[in-house]
Amino acid sequence: MIKEHLFSDNKVVFSRTDPGIVVTSTTVPSTLESIFASINRFQVLASAEESLDDEPLDTFDVKPLPKPYKITAGLINNVTFLKKHQQKHQHRQKHGVDKKIQQKRLAKEKREREIRTKKAYGKITAQERRHIRAHAQLSADAPKPVLIHCVGSWQAINNCIKGHSRRGMKKIREQHRVHGHVAITNEYNTSKTCSYCFSKVVLHKARRVIDGTQKIVHLNGAIECVNPQCPARRIKYTTRCKCSSKHCFVCQPLPPFCRNTKHTRYNLAEELISVVTPCFGSSRLHSRRVNMVSIKTRTKNRKFPSLV
Repeated sequence: MIKEHLFSDNKVVFSRTDPGIVVTSTTVPSTLESIFASINRFQVLASAEESLDDEPLDTFDVKPLPKPYKITAGLINNVTFLKKHQQKHQHRQKHGVDKKIQQKRLAKEKREREIRTKKAYGKITAQERRHIRAHAQLSADAPKPVLIHCVGSWQAINNCIKGHSRRGMKKIREQHRVHGHVAITNEYNTSKTCSYCFSKVVLHKARRVIDGTQKIVHLNGAIECVNPQCPARRIKYTTRCKCSSKHCFVCQPLPPFCRNTKHTRYNLAEELISVVTPCFGSSRLHSRRVNMVSIKTRTKNRKFPSLV
């Protein structure tokens, strides 16, 4: 698919999906060029970590992430009449309707919800796919791009958070498999690492009035990169939501997102070396046959000296 993307009109578009509780899924589209640009940027930072004091990092051409597409449990509940049927059931119980009549109506309403749920997931996932394809910005005559959905492996099983309706990712994945490819990805360190400079991020701080006293609190839904040389600082994009740090790669994960502590190198897949080799310091792709140079990088337990 990558070869066809580079040498024909059959393009490939990725999507990074972060599962959640209140928000069932948050999807951010991504192109193959942006993935290789991230690999380029990491290799440049790793190769120049000894001379970072002399060379500023804000010269990278980076852009804010596109607008995410969100699917909530409340939206699906409203479309499938779940709340409406619950209210009717409570009303029948309150007014003492005969139990046989209640059972017949419950069975009818259950069947109606099943049909509506199937249609709702079909329409919502179709809108999500259109949102992802629009990010590719292809011409009207071009064929539809191939979609690869990278979904996080996190699940809300045995979660102690209460008070919110929950919906899983199973039906969403089933709908996407019909029209594309679905991959389950590891979310290790994806919410703790900056997607631009690959340094550690912290929770964003904000001022709140609690019991009449102004206090500084941490926001669990927002992260902030405190690296003064982060390329995102130039475009004023250092504070963003947690899902913005999700990554998807065409090969093995970069060392900051790898669980293996002995992993100190990043090698492009052998089948891709003859197709494309990222050029250091550039976000463009060059389809030429070049031997890929393995760059030694620090493990996840180490840090860049001038990045923290």
